[in-house]
Amino acid sequence: FNGNCVVDNCKISEVFYGVWVGYQGTPGPSNLTISNNVLYHCGQSIVIGDMNADSSITNVTISGNRIDGNGVWYDDADVVHADGIHIQPVNGGTSSVNQLNIYGNDFGPDMGAHCTAEVYLEGDNIKTWKVYNNVFRLSNPTVTNGAIYHKGKTGGLIANNTFVGTQGGGNA
Repeated sequence: FNGNCVVDNCKISEVFYGVWVGYQGTPGPSNLTISNNVLYHCGQSIVIGDMNADSSITNVTISGNRIDGNGVWYDDADVVHADGIHIQPVNGGTSSVNQLNIYGNDFGPDMGAHCTAEVYLEGDNIKTWKVYNNVFRLSNPTVTNGAIYHKGKTGGLIANNTFVGTQGGGNA
């Protein structure tokens, strides 16, 4: 991926990775849009990660997607985490994701018993991020770290999301 990439209006199901985007280089690619897709029965629906240390990506938009059914990938060994969106600049150095916007997506309710989070932002170098105007349906109270989990530094915005639980327990 070298930049200016759009994944739009696709129906993706019965695969481990629905959309997987790897990036590398500094400065790395810019302008990635993943929008208006239906992702169903995916082990991980949308994954964006650095391919090696000191890589960056700028201006990432994930919007208007319908993500559900990841629970079919349940395994007793907890190998498949069934995340809806997983952003992971984790290979070290200055790897980063800059200007990340996740909005207008519809998650669940069957994300699976081993889902880390419906939106999992992993790593210290996700900068200028916003998660807003999404709908999270939580039928399984074992979403490990809540509907939205940012593992690393603070400094983003979580606003105007709707969380609907159908069972007691769990985390929003």
